[in-house]
Amino acid sequence: MQKREIFVILGRTGIGKTDRSVHLAKRYACPVVVLDRIQCHREIGIGSGRPLDAELQGTRRVYLGDRRVADGIIEAEEAANRFVEIVNDIWRGGAKSIVLEGGSISLLQELAYRNDWTDGSIVRVEYIQMKSITAYKDRVAKRVLSMLGSGKELGMLDELISLWPDNRARGVLQSVIGYREIINYCTSNCINPAELCEMACPDWRAILFDCIYQGHLAYAELQQTAMDRILDSGLTTAIK
Repeated sequence: MQKREIFVILGRTGIGKTDRSVHLAKRYACPVVVLDRIQCHREIGIGSGRPLDAELQGTRRVYLGDRRVADGIIEAEEAANRFVEIVNDIWRGGAKSIVLEGGSISLLQELAYRNDWTDGSIVRVEYIQMKSITAYKDRVAKRVLSMLGSGKELGMLDELISLWPDNRARGVLQSVIGYREIINYCTSNCINPAELCEMACPDWRAILFDCIYQGHLAYAELQQTAMDRILDSGLTTAIK
């Protein structure tokens, strides 16, 4: 009997986890389960980095839920429990392989000390590292520019404007990279996000880009440290 395989793709934000996950999902004809607590929220799909359908190349991508931002970010333990349910459902559907794409630090830490999701499967971890710090920073910069949008295409600012009237959603977004920086900038200038385009300062988009870019780089360092510790604990073996 063929043993089930779980491929875990780890790496800092913007390193290329989605590209690798899509490659494996196509190769093994299996779904990708996203270990991200923020991408559960369809309302902030742009700012949370949800890939476009074209990027998925026909592969199936499974999120940990479809939550409203106003309901808050799912807690790590609840997310882990939900993840186990999803994996079990996939196995019951007859799948022989699953790709896990990981990024949320707290969720990865929760799963690192649980074995109820492996279920005797072969677990292989691929930890994507930077080949060049310059190339990595360029990749993150392009990602942030895409998230912000050009003004002609929808971006995370449009998502924030849509959610701004909801005080609960606004409070949640204050803790999410990107939205947090936009909110802080608006607060310091005593405006709401919809008024940004009317500001006398023509450089507001460049200022926001730099703040969000630096926020992503700082989080990437936290991810790297956390993942190093998780793997040092002997979680699994690397993909050959």
